[in-house]
Amino acid sequence: HCLFFFFFFLLIRRPPRSTLFPYTTLFRSQRNRFYNGLVLSGRYMSYIKEIFRKHNLPQELTMLPHVESSFNYRAYSSAGAAGLWQFTRRTGRRFMKISYEIDERLDPILASEAAAKLMQENYQTLGSWPLAITAYNHGMAGMKRAKRKLHTSDIAKIVAKYRSRYFKFASRNFYCEFLDRKSTRLNSSHTDISRMPSSA
Repeated sequence: HCLFFFFFFLLIRRPPRSTLFPYTTLFRSQRNRFYNGLVLSGRYMSYIKEIFRKHNLPQELTMLPHVESSFNYRAYSSAGAAGLWQFTRRTGRRFMKISYEIDERLDPILASEAAAKLMQENYQTLGSWPLAITAYNHGMAGMKRAKRKLHTSDIAKIVAKYRSRYFKFASRNFYCEFLDRKSTRLNSSHTDISRMPSSA
C-alpha cells in the first residue's frame, strides 16, 4: 500500500516521537473517513456500477468517489469542486446543468453519468487507465503534456520525473491513492461494516 511507503519514509527520517502524533492522527482520520464512505457507498454503488457497465468501463473505476468525496454527495472542496465526483463548475458544465438555481453535480446519479463520460474521454485520448485516472484529478491537457514531454505513458515514470507547478502532491499521488482505496475496499468485503470504527 501507498500508506506503507509513507510511514516507512517517516521511520527512515527517525523524527522525534512527539512529531509522529499528527501523522498517526491523520492516518486514523483517513481510516475513519474511508469506513464512513464505505457505509455511504451502499446507497449508490449498484446504480454507479450499472452506469459504468453501460459505458463499457472497468468496474474498478466506481471506487473513485472513495478518493474524491468518500461518497458524500454534499462535499465541497476549497477549489469549488462539488458532489460525489467532485466536478468543478468548468468541467461539470460540459455534462450537467450548473447554475444558481440548479446544480446537478449534487445529484449522485447524474454526476456518475457525467463521470463515466469523462473517464471514457480520458481513456480514449490518453490510451492508458493509469493516465486516464490521474487526468480525472490533473486534467486531460495536463496529462497530455506530461506524456508528450517525457515520451512515455508509464505512470511510474511520469510521477517520478514530470515537473510542473500544477502537478503537485494531490495529482502526483492520485493514482496511488486510488489503488489503495480499491485494495482496501476489496479487503473490506470480508469485514463486518457494523463493527467498523465511527468518526467520533
